[in-house]
Amino acid sequence: FKSAAGYVSRVHIVQQRALMLLRDLIVSKCTSIGTELQQSDTFTSYIAPTATGPGSSSTPATSSSSTSAPGAESGTASVSKVTLLGLTEILNANFQAKLDEVLPLIRQLEERCIERKDSQIYLNDILGVYYDSRLALLSPVLGHYLTSCCAQSPEPLNTLVEQGIPNLLSISVDECKLFHQFFSLETVNTHLKSMVEGIGMVVYEKFRAYVLKVDDLKELSSVIDNLRNTLLLGKLKSAGEGGTMLSGVIHKMIQDTQERFIFRASMFIKDVIGQFRYNFPDMLPYLRTVGDTTVALEKDAHFPTLNNTLLLLNTMHKAVEKGVFEGLAQEAIGVCTDLLVRCSDIISGQRSKEKIEFPREEANLFLVRHLLTLRESIAPYDANFTFVEKWVDLSSLVNKKVTIQEKTRDTKKDVEAHLKVTCERFIAECTEKLLANWAQLGQKLKKESGPPTSGAVQLQAGAASQLEALLKEYATVMNATKQQVKEIVMILKYYLPNPLTINILFRPIKGHLMEAYQTLYNGLNTYIQDYNRSNRKAEPLTALTPKELLQWIEEQEKSAHSGSPQETAPRPLAFDLNLKAPSPAPAATPTPTPPAVAP
Repeated sequence: FKSAAGYVSRVHIVQQRALMLLRDLIVSKCTSIGTELQQSDTFTSYIAPTATGPGSSSTPATSSSSTSAPGAESGTASVSKVTLLGLTEILNANFQAKLDEVLPLIRQLEERCIERKDSQIYLNDILGVYYDSRLALLSPVLGHYLTSCCAQSPEPLNTLVEQGIPNLLSISVDECKLFHQFFSLETVNTHLKSMVEGIGMVVYEKFRAYVLKVDDLKELSSVIDNLRNTLLLGKLKSAGEGGTMLSGVIHKMIQDTQERFIFRASMFIKDVIGQFRYNFPDMLPYLRTVGDTTVALEKDAHFPTLNNTLLLLNTMHKAVEKGVFEGLAQEAIGVCTDLLVRCSDIISGQRSKEKIEFPREEANLFLVRHLLTLRESIAPYDANFTFVEKWVDLSSLVNKKVTIQEKTRDTKKDVEAHLKVTCERFIAECTEKLLANWAQLGQKLKKESGPPTSGAVQLQAGAASQLEALLKEYATVMNATKQQVKEIVMILKYYLPNPLTINILFRPIKGHLMEAYQTLYNGLNTYIQDYNRSNRKAEPLTALTPKELLQWIEEQEKSAHSGSPQETAPRPLAFDLNLKAPSPAPAATPTPTPPAVAP
């Protein structure tokens, strides 16, 4: 009894030696199985380089079927017929058949771990060797398969995702089943997760190497969409335990692809959208040329700067997180707006040198067309385009003070502001040109008429020659005005596809013209009446009545609406222009209010 403690210690030592021998036997068996399978003909012929290269017929297939039975011996399968999943099925079957010899010993060790927690260290050693053996067996096979598939594909990254991920899920499911055949304790599941993630890292390393080589934003967006579908459509969940363990690897793939996408998007804004390398000849396809019979630009005919911006926004919207999208979109829209304004200035300067009646007006409509498309395109995005600009103010550096200034900007409102200012400028310039001739005629009419006396206008001279010259000048001005109205309607129809937008821009011009003409018509009518009274004649007033002129203008406006289906056109303007009409003639100083713009 006194020596019991010593005997207990000896028994414990003997048990530890027995457990060590048990561990060494299982470890040796697991290692020898892995080495044997790696040296088998099936394994070596599959991963060995072929003489015909990766594009030959011996390239591994994507099918999960195999011509060899799961229990077939190594080397009996032809490499031209065996597939990735077929090969792994053969390797797993052989691995299981050989490791089944020590399965009773593994069960004994697990029972010992339940009774004594200190025995867990021996099981952990076995799990470590099992992990290394399985990874050394599967990694070359999976890596060779991925390399072969990507080598013969024009888009290797998408091929890796579309073919590599499903095969990875199938391998992880088989690996979980094989693992649970030998290890039943729940405490070893962490080792299983590490092993499945290790197999997934083989795909991840190949994936990352290809991601860093891809510059195309569409391809990167497509990859992100495919990876998200793997997560969101239940593909991982349907793969069971193995799929759940791979979720971390899939998330890392998405994050790496998004980082690459963000970098390439920033470079796209800088090198493609923001790099202004256009001259006036590059803008000619988007302008109306003299003698051109085309009545309107095609709906999708837009300057490359705008097309590139819209392409980026559309590609980026679903590829990155909302906050990242807002930041990049603000930068892209701001750069695009500034460059479109610059293009408008170049067009205005160059057109002024040519024999075109409305050079600046066409430049304004070029800008209006593109800003309307930009506004319409960014409206559906549920994003906040407001951001804060911060900069260091060094103006007070003399007083040894440096302040940080900040300013809040809204990119969407900036587009609206540019659009509003451009529309107002177009209306004002068109109105000024139309009323310039009427102002000269009004000056002459006032000169030939005396100051009002008791509400009547006395004529200084009532000679027929003066009346004839006045009416002839009126006819010349009227013909010139009609030609100008036709030209304005023509350029409106050419640049703007929406009849409602044309109406909104033309309505203030029409209102200003009619108000000026009403004043002039009243003066002419009074002049004729006084002439007839003083000369005892009955000369008729041959000028168009305001109603007749309005009808003619409306007919011209209706002609602009023909062939322009409103339902396919972009959303019209939605702000008040609030223009002040220039004085039509010195005889009167009207201050008309333009018609309200329909939302």
